Amino acid sequence: MAMHQIPALALLLAVPLILHGCGGGGETTPGPSPAPTPAPSPGPSPAPTPGPTPGPTSGPPPGPTPSPGTPGATASLLNKLYMGFDENDDTSPLGVTISMLFNFKDFNKNLFCAPLMGTGCYVGFADCRMSASLHNWKIINSNYVFSSVFGRATGYVFNQTMVEKTLGKCSYMFDGATENRYNNGCGLGAGSNCSRPGSAYADICPSTGKTCVASDPEVKGSLCEPFGPIPVPIAGDKGYQCFFSGPALNYPKHDQANHLLEMVKARLTNEVSTQDYKAHNEVILDERLLIPAISDDPALVIPAFVFSKSQPWGQSAAEAMRDKFCAEYQVAQIPVIGVNDVTDFRPNGPFFVPEHQELSHVSSPSSESTLLI
Repeated sequence: MAMHQIPALALLLAVPLILHGCGGGGETTPGPSPAPTPAPSPGPSPAPTPGPTPGPTSGPPPGPTPSPGTPGATASLLNKLYMGFDENDDTSPLGVTISMLFNFKDFNKNLFCAPLMGTGCYVGFADCRMSASLHNWKIINSNYVFSSVFGRATGYVFNQTMVEKTLGKCSYMFDGATENRYNNGCGLGAGSNCSRPGSAYADICPSTGKTCVASDPEVKGSLCEPFGPIPVPIAGDKGYQCFFSGPALNYPKHDQANHLLEMVKARLTNEVSTQDYKAHNEVILDERLLIPAISDDPALVIPAFVFSKSQPWGQSAAEAMRDKFCAEYQVAQIPVIGVNDVTDFRPNGPFFVPEHQELSHVSSPSSESTLLI
């Protein structure tokens, strides 16, 4: 079934869409891990061999691709998702899931998944793991200024409905050092050596001698209370980082509950005492679902590329990556949206439209559809 058939959440809005030509990412203190885990990496590291492009480089697109939203409509909706979170209302939007890029020149070079991209083992890191963070006005900010993960300048936004319904594998209140964990980043700590058994890359659970699944002790043994045995951290990011499940935790099945809301609530409870609003959380997406979904409907899965206002070169880098992405995937122009990480974003939110981006759409005819983000 094509990913665009997923039902939208009640909070998602109908917005005008425009068809426009293509223009232009210490393991925490020791916990119940069977193996020690190194300090967290600042992001995925390049695999030794480049993989094939998952999207088409010639010929017709592989399936129906919805037109991207206009820059103005996209920025407006991102702000509504970002500013709409209310911890006292479980039906409110959770925020916006963004991955700030390790490789800002080529989207596909941020994808590491041996069965789909032909990449190899790199120091034993977990495979098919897309690391992102959930942003809203209550978390990952400093005095109501948007905080970029690792201070990076560019990134891309994921369809929030898909994160919560299909793509999300697990989430951590803070950095989970997921490159060194079983089950593609959602389990206990694993080894970090490609030449030895027990690596996160190999993903063989010692208890079964088979590929890890959600029911294995190496996976469920790292779930946060009340869904598993590990207490959530109560003093900032100190202590073992347990995780909350997502729908893809037991890939290829979708038989696990999405507890992203519970992660956010636990994070807010933690921050009442620590006020550590700037520290990032970690949301893991399963690339074995993500990559095919992008190939099928690129603009649906990646509705926007973003850049930090504080980085002078961020906009041009984001636009160059967007241009390469939409050309390779043969998709209409996806908006590049700025993120205000310089001044207080209240009351409207941090997302804004670069002036020339909005102008490029003024004369285009519009149509009505639903943007699932």
